[in-house]
This record gives sequence, structure tokens and C-alpha cells, in this order.
Amino acid sequence: DIFKDIVGWVVIVQKRLYTLGHRVTIGAYTGDVVDISLLSTTLLEVTNTAAPETARSGQVLAIPNAAVLTQPVLNYSTKSDYVDAELNLTFTFDSDIALLEEMLRAILNEETKQYTERARRQTVGRLKQFYTSHEPQGSRVYFEAIGTGIRAALRFPVPIGERRIVTTRLLKRILEVILEEIPRD
Repeated sequence: DIFKDIVGWVVIVQKRLYTLGHRVTIGAYTGDVVDISLLSTTLLEVTNTAAPETARSGQVLAIPNAAVLTQPVLNYSTKSDYVDAELNLTFTFDSDIALLEEMLRAILNEETKQYTERARRQTVGRLKQFYTSHEPQGSRVYFEAIGTGIRAALRFPVPIGERRIVTTRLLKRILEVILEEIPRD
């Protein structure tokens, strides 16, 4: 086992699977890398692996380096320290979609512009090592009809681990504007 751990460490370092500070999933475990030693990798565990951009649980997890030889390794920080988050809002069919789209785009751009530019720069710079080009799309608004009305899906970059904070701030701002500017009967 010690030999496998050392081989795993060589793979981690040689292939740059992850470095300190990266958010990774190794097998069934997700967390932020805080130490890479010869025999194990230490993570600050994230509680919800279904949504890896959520906050840390506060638990420390040591994973034998041999795990990278047999388990899938997913590195959320490879292309950027940002992930795309989504906020879904539902409006009635009689809503003024043009006004909603204009308002939502303005608020979204205002609240996330700082992240959009940083995510773009990081993605362009980091993907050069993979010999691929991928220009991030930035913040965007999509609409679709659903049974009860029209769903607006807002997609935007957020720093890994801050999805809930940014989404809450964005939703509060949208509600303020809607309550102030949308005429109601």
C-alpha cells in the first residue's frame, strides 16, 4: 500500500492532477486540497457532493494517494476558480418578457461582472495547457415555457464555494427591482 501511495503521489505531481487550494472530488469524497504529502492528500471536506460548489463542512479528510490510481478524480479548479451557477425564476404568461429580460440582464451583469471577467481570464490562461480554446460565455438569461408560466434561467459565474452567497444577493436585488419597477394591478 505504501508503494501504491508513493506512485499515486508521483502521478499527482507529474500530471498536475491538483494542487493546494483546488476543489476536487476523489472517488466519493469532495473537498478543498490543504495538503499533499508522499502518502496521502488532505481535504477540507464539502458536505454535498451533488453540488460541489457548496460550503465546507469543517471536517478534515485524509485520502491515500493510491486512490488516484483507481478512483475518478474531478478537479473543479482546473480551468478556473469559478463555476457556473443557475437561478431559476418563474413568471406568469402575461408578464412583459422584453421588460423582464432587460431588467434581469442588467441586474445580472451588475451583480456578477467582477466574476465574469476574472473567470474569463483564468479560463483562457489555464486552458492553454490543454491546447484547447474555450471562451467562457459569462452571464446569460434563458427563457422556457413551463406548465405554470415562463421560467427565466439565469446562468452566471461565481467563485467556487460562494454559490449560495452570490445567488442570495442576486435574488434579493431582483426582488427589490421587481417590487419597485414592475407595474401591478
